[in-house]
Amino acid sequence: MNFNCEICQIGFSTKFSLNRHQKSLKYQSGEIKLKLSQCNDCDINFSKKTLLIDYLNKVHGLSINKQIIEFTNVLEFQAWKRDYELKNDIEYIQNTGQKECKDGQRYYYECCRTGIHEVENLKRMIKTQGSKKINQNCTSHIILFESFEGKCVVTFYKEHYGHKEIGLQHIKIPDIKKHEIAAKLSQGVTFKRILDDVRENIGNSLKREDLITRSDLHNIKQKYNLNLKNGQFHKSDATSGDIFLFLIL
Repeated sequence: MNFNCEICQIGFSTKFSLNRHQKSLKYQSGEIKLKLSQCNDCDINFSKKTLLIDYLNKVHGLSINKQIIEFTNVLEFQAWKRDYELKNDIEYIQNTGQKECKDGQRYYYECCRTGIHEVENLKRMIKTQGSKKINQNCTSHIILFESFEGKCVVTFYKEHYGHKEIGLQHIKIPDIKKHEIAAKLSQGVTFKRILDDVRENIGNSLKREDLITRSDLHNIKQKYNLNLKNGQFHKSDATSGDIFLFLIL
């Protein structure tokens, strides 16, 4: 005997499973409490992203599948993540701190478009290219498990949902490019010269750094707190060292 949910028509083998499912939907008097994980076609909201993924796969025939990837250590994972982001014009952000578990700890990385755009006050307007937040959860995310021995296992959902494309304007400039620009600024290279060099070196495949503006350059200068006092380029010794490497290479 099947027990069907009256809201989303998913069948369950037991009444207990149905009740648990309806509770996960925050089902109260035929209404669903608003949650960020939502089906845009059926206007149904879920309390967990995994429940939304199951629903999209079962009801709408999508193929949002998880991949399991193993790494020897965190540095290897970070290198893979950075390479994947650059090749696919995407960014994954760690919105929460690490979660302690029995055998290690977990880290959660969300698609950069997941979340709600909140305007703190009327003076802070939405950017001309629009907010990168889509006011719901994208299904693409990464869960990193790091054991106490240092080995890493990644659960990766790469398929996106809720937006058509990421948009280069919604991705942060890669750190390596920021270091390169900071090195030029520390040498006194003007904004105009940097922007001209960027435009002259645009290739067939457009990248985030190809869209750099004067506003980006101001932000980099402020972020790196550029100064040459006591031979230091940045208040962080590590970052100052990165900038120095660009100067001598």
